Amino acid sequence: MTSLNGIYDNGVMGMLAQSNAMGGLSQNIANIDTIGYKRTETTFATLLGENNGTTGGNSLTKTPAPANNQNGVTSITTNLVSVNGAIQDTGNDFDLAIPGNGMFVFADTQSINAAALAGATVPGPVYGRAGNLKEFVPTQSNGGAGLTVNGVALQSNAAYLANQNGQLLLGIPVTPGTPVTAPTSTGSLVPIQVSSQAPFPGQATTTATLGAVIPAVGATSVSTPISFFDSNGQQQGATLTWSNPVVTPGAGVTWTLTATDSQGNALPATAQFSFDNSGNSLTPAVSITGGGTTFTVDTTGVQMLGNAPASTTNGQAIASNTSYTQNGLPQGTFNGVKINPDGTVVGQYTNGATKVLYQIPLALFGSPDNMQALSGQVYAPTQASGAAHLGLPGQQVANLNVGAVE
Repeated sequence: MTSLNGIYDNGVMGMLAQSNAMGGLSQNIANIDTIGYKRTETTFATLLGENNGTTGGNSLTKTPAPANNQNGVTSITTNLVSVNGAIQDTGNDFDLAIPGNGMFVFADTQSINAAALAGATVPGPVYGRAGNLKEFVPTQSNGGAGLTVNGVALQSNAAYLANQNGQLLLGIPVTPGTPVTAPTSTGSLVPIQVSSQAPFPGQATTTATLGAVIPAVGATSVSTPISFFDSNGQQQGATLTWSNPVVTPGAGVTWTLTATDSQGNALPATAQFSFDNSGNSLTPAVSITGGGTTFTVDTTGVQMLGNAPASTTNGQAIASNTSYTQNGLPQGTFNGVKINPDGTVVGQYTNGATKVLYQIPLALFGSPDNMQALSGQVYAPTQASGAAHLGLPGQQVANLNVGAVE
């Protein structure tokens, strides 16, 4: 016989299920313009009761089974994390949008700080697609002062990239000359520092290119000034001198080449420099050592043509039509960062130098819709979602849209 209590229970359960569905709908409407928000979807499922009233029900929502063999209904809410939203351009340098799969990795400073104070296990990262990033300066009030994230102590005078919740964006630290690969865990990721980075130490010259015209007639010594940066990033002056030309009939002319520094001291350099009968260089490059560095000068653009200029005195002349470039750089101070679509965070310096400092990875999950939703458009992995697997933009995942949000 059907119990009146069971009938009432069914009605109550139906109203609760509808109320949950309406709550999800209103939440979707309220957050229609929220950056990185993932809408929820509500479905309904039948509950089958048992005679003893103690089994059945919905284990996911913890809804008890109706008693007295009465059936019921429950609502199941799913966060559609895997559904991409529309991407809008903002023009802001620190705004990032993910056009495909993946989520940014964030460190929750408040949770890490609380765990550190309590002597508890440091919680893992949270994940989200809201890429409207800002600069985060660690203070006592925001929980960042004195905090250590994955072995990196936050500097109180520095700024780091964070989401609008103040959760730090994590990236892969990059060592110059070392290929970047996606790590197997998030434990090696570090906060991305965007201010107060170390200065650029300078870059010694390794290659240069010289173009010049050496007179074919009327000069026995021809010189041209050049410059280079030494191993300390300091600019040094030098002079290249071609002298004592020796003509080989039918073969061309060979000069003796010397290099001297700004004080006139000799620098080790290629000793012979030859031209063919048409005045084209037969010496494609010369090697010069000075200031703790050895660099190679491309001299394919040096020619031997025409007469010496009227200013030539005692056979000594200055090379004409000179052009010179070299790849050395002076020391420079840090001047901010630029984020590229491939997720590289590039340091910029006052001397014009650039250096990749970090690589932003994206986290992939087997079932992202089963992640646990947290406040502020971030999510935590669950057993149902699976663990995070990291990929690099432009490789395992799509390039980022810089200056845009989802």
